[in-house]
Amino acid sequence: MGRSRYQWSERKIQRWVKQGRGQGAGSHYLPWLRVSDVPSRGFSHRVWGEITGRIHHLLSYLEYQVYLWCLLFDGIIDIREAYPLNREDTRRIAKALGCVHPRYPQTSINTVMTTDLLLTRIVAGIVEYVALSVKPSSELANHRVVEKLLIERNYWLERGVHFYVMTERELPKVVLRNFDRIRFALNLSLHPDFSPEQARSLQRVLLDLFPQRKTVTYAEFCTEFDARLGLTSGDTHYLLTNLMGNGVVTFDMQREWDVGYQIRELHVCPNALDKLAQDGSAV
Repeated sequence: MGRSRYQWSERKIQRWVKQGRGQGAGSHYLPWLRVSDVPSRGFSHRVWGEITGRIHHLLSYLEYQVYLWCLLFDGIIDIREAYPLNREDTRRIAKALGCVHPRYPQTSINTVMTTDLLLTRIVAGIVEYVALSVKPSSELANHRVVEKLLIERNYWLERGVHFYVMTERELPKVVLRNFDRIRFALNLSLHPDFSPEQARSLQRVLLDLFPQRKTVTYAEFCTEFDARLGLTSGDTHYLLTNLMGNGVVTFDMQREWDVGYQIRELHVCPNALDKLAQDGSAV
């Protein structure tokens, strides 16, 4: 098989269209390109999407970071990666711009161009779309890369969609590292030892203990209460991290997380845990 899966033909493109690639929304969306469809660029990711309820195929580490950045914004209701652009339109736009339309390597076949991330947001009750192209800043000096971005930009402008180029320079790196650390514990239903309902009960106990243990470090607190509550080592950390992911417990996200934080440096949002329980949320 080797490299054959990376070779392109019009028949392959039509087969993918019939499979529903690049179609649907939410949990039913199928990206045009999956991790297994392209040669590895290193650090590609398959990640579970809390918003969409499906696996996302992110083709580079930078794309993964931008995906995390998108999760931090209010109003995001859908994220579609590798979203295909209509080739008739991209051909027409390329011709109008005086650009050569991209082609698949070693073929005369016009590429099905894709936008890295297409976001759906609700802002003040209105649905809007935002298209993001993810590029390392070093590539923006490449004339051919800029031409392709112009085609993509004009494609979305014709549709009244905001279009932005995202590079590593725009990303809050410390915030994203902190958020990435939190995400592993977002879904309580995945924990093998207790149900979400049991977890919420344990979390209340932990939060009630915060005022008594203000000067101990986070690591000391977790070790102490794993033992005191008869939990498996690491469970207190898991439960508190879940609360961080849901905004019940907060800390300075601009500062690199450290288990040496004292408990008094963590802040509990009043009634936030009650709201989670009322929502019946497993996350």
